[in-house]
Amino acid sequence: MRTHLRLASIAAVLAVAASGCAGQSNAYSLGDESETIDEVEAVVEQLADAQQVELSNGVADGETVRAVLGAMIRASAIRELLAANGESVTDDDRTVVAEQYSADSGFTSLGQDLQDLLIEVNAADVALTRVPAPAAGDVETMYSSNPSSLGAMCLRHVLVDDEATAKTVVAELKGGTDFADVVATWSTEPGAAERGGALEGPDGACIRLADYQSQFDADFVAGALGVTPAAPSDPVKTQFGWHVIVARPYDEAAGSLAALLKQAPGELLLGGYLATARVDVASRYGRWSNAQGAVVPL
Repeated sequence: MRTHLRLASIAAVLAVAASGCAGQSNAYSLGDESETIDEVEAVVEQLADAQQVELSNGVADGETVRAVLGAMIRASAIRELLAANGESVTDDDRTVVAEQYSADSGFTSLGQDLQDLLIEVNAADVALTRVPAPAAGDVETMYSSNPSSLGAMCLRHVLVDDEATAKTVVAELKGGTDFADVVATWSTEPGAAERGGALEGPDGACIRLADYQSQFDADFVAGALGVTPAAPSDPVKTQFGWHVIVARPYDEAAGSLAALLKQAPGELLLGGYLATARVDVASRYGRWSNAQGAVVPL
């Protein structure tokens, strides 16, 4: 039970509408949303009172606070995405969540304020399931502008041993050399020539951004986020070598994107929003990493 509540309280959201008192410094800001430092610290204190986090000399460790802050940022993003799609959290959403928690003695032993907070937060996730996939024409427009805004990336890459070679690869691609020929000539990755440098998942040409964030080198993801079908990335250094990354043409990606968006459009678009939005975080907590979808140490 304790583990379940910890996940619910820290990882799932903590979404209270930001009240923002004048004169207080913001812990973060995202679009029209923000939370103050006092509000973040109050949440940590509530969780400590509920024995969901441990304090050392009255202070939570940095990892815990960053997890709380990241959850609050995610909640802000949900609210913005809901509003952009003409949706909001409803009383019915709250009722569904409240009924799920009502039989849980661990939940009902919490203070009323914290109970209300968790219900509101998880109700936002329920509302997120109503966010529809964009129309096909909108998907193509979003992909042409910034593919990762859709919450997935559809990539090919060339892996080489050094920066100088990577720059040569970039020059050849910009000069019009076919990508398959460049991969066959330069890539050191086993089997790259046969795959044409493609990175593919269970749904074909595109892989969920969340999977890239959890399974790929963070520097590779950071380098891939801004890539469009129009041009290759600059050389990207990772623990494996140097990469030149390209986004696949839309006609190669369209079917895979449609399949992914059909499964869970709200969650996918939320990931894309958090990967491409500007999130300002107070330096005392760290910084927002679009590539990792999390608050990380400075």
